Amino acid sequence: MPEAGSFYELVSRSLYYPRVLKQMEEQAFRDKYVNEPIPWITLDKGPWLKPIVAKTQTKLRTELISNKFISDNRSQILVKVTNTGRVPAFMTKIDVVGIKRAFYASDNYFWLTPGEDKEITVEVLWREPILNRNIAIAVDAWNAKRGSTKL
Repeated sequence: MPEAGSFYELVSRSLYYPRVLKQMEEQAFRDKYVNEPIPWITLDKGPWLKPIVAKTQTKLRTELISNKFISDNRSQILVKVTNTGRVPAFMTKIDVVGIKRAFYASDNYFWLTPGEDKEITVEVLWREPILNRNIAIAVDAWNAKRGSTKL
């Protein structure tokens, strides 16, 4: 967290609840979304702020703190994400890549001010064997390139 009096000082955070996408009204789409892994739905053509924010590039660093196996098909992963750039990271998001999985993160799609770090707990349900896989925790933001750390 930046020191008080620095250029960027965290004043408040906002919580936004996701809205239901119109696509979910289509039975075929909803069935596919619920029954098989598909890429996360993104708003590539909006909102209007995304292209403006993307012009203010920052950098994110991801560190693996721990990886605990709860059972054969469940893990609890703790990662630390740090904004090492000079501008806030907007819509910072965590993903688990390289394998079929379902996961829950203690936080996702959040702001990080310059110099701020945040520890995120990721609960993973592995949907296929994890041995001999190139599995990683990936982190990016609307204005930061994707980086990853291997598990």
